[in-house]
Amino acid sequence: MSLLAAPLAAGAQQAAKVYRLGVLWAIPAPATAPYRAELEAGLRERGWVPGQNIVLEHRFSESPADFRKLPSGLVEARVDAIAAMTNAVIAAAANATTEIPIVGVYMSDPISAGFAVSLARPGKNITGMTLDASPEAYAKQLELLKLIVPRARRVQVLRNPDFYGTFNQHVYTTTVEKAARSLKLEVYFSDVRNAGEIEEALGTGAQKSRSAVYAMSDIVLFVHGPLIAKLAARHRLPTIFGFREAVEAGALASYGPDLVRMPRRAAHFVDRLFRGARVSDLPIEQPTTFELVINRKTAEALGLTIPQSLLLRADQVIE
Repeated sequence: MSLLAAPLAAGAQQAAKVYRLGVLWAIPAPATAPYRAELEAGLRERGWVPGQNIVLEHRFSESPADFRKLPSGLVEARVDAIAAMTNAVIAAAANATTEIPIVGVYMSDPISAGFAVSLARPGKNITGMTLDASPEAYAKQLELLKLIVPRARRVQVLRNPDFYGTFNQHVYTTTVEKAARSLKLEVYFSDVRNAGEIEEALGTGAQKSRSAVYAMSDIVLFVHGPLIAKLAARHRLPTIFGFREAVEAGALASYGPDLVRMPRRAAHFVDRLFRGARVSDLPIEQPTTFELVINRKTAEALGLTIPQSLLLRADQVIE
């Protein structure tokens, strides 16, 4: 009996399904390395080993124009699920398929974006994680900017109109404007879609007597975070972001979730789907932990003294 059982067990193991996960990135391949490592680590923690029982098919974007084209090959390849990073890529995947489950990462306002009926019961073929708990996170970022730069009076707000124009721009704009009024700040919005427009906005902004810059969370501003930090330093402008990567590149401060770690959590959704869960029933998660990162070297270059209370609250202080 045992002699017969061994070949049967081996045959069953060989016949086990190898799942295929398509992964869509809104940035070029080299920049995704730490995020891909986290995704693979999360999959391995749940028993999914690339090359053994799961195949990862990555697709990368060199420009926003690539977003619409990325998912088509994955649909044709009949992947079992798609992990899509940022709203633009999630929207492209949703337009390409209503059947393949999509795990969205870095989603913003998924209900207004049309990705889900509700967070608790998405009801469509998309689940995953949002980038912010609510638009109030934007107000918190502006509040922190005021605490770090109490002399600030007029703030230039950088935003990508192609992103905020696709869904509920009014909510985000109104939230920032309302927060500004409570902080006795005046804000004006500069719409930027690429490096050229960013350079123009930060170059001509001096004519408007700004005292600080606030970059709203968006893939364009993420990609060009180092450029914004460089230009802000040139014009001696304190700048706050929603992601730490810009602070590591020289911006003054950030407040938001740890973007690098989020793909690891995406593996949880992939695991549930591959074990039989229905995508429409998997609740969309919101971040519960936000990190404050301050670049004290940049603060010193700008002649700013960071309040001790903020330094004690900070998750990381870059010296």
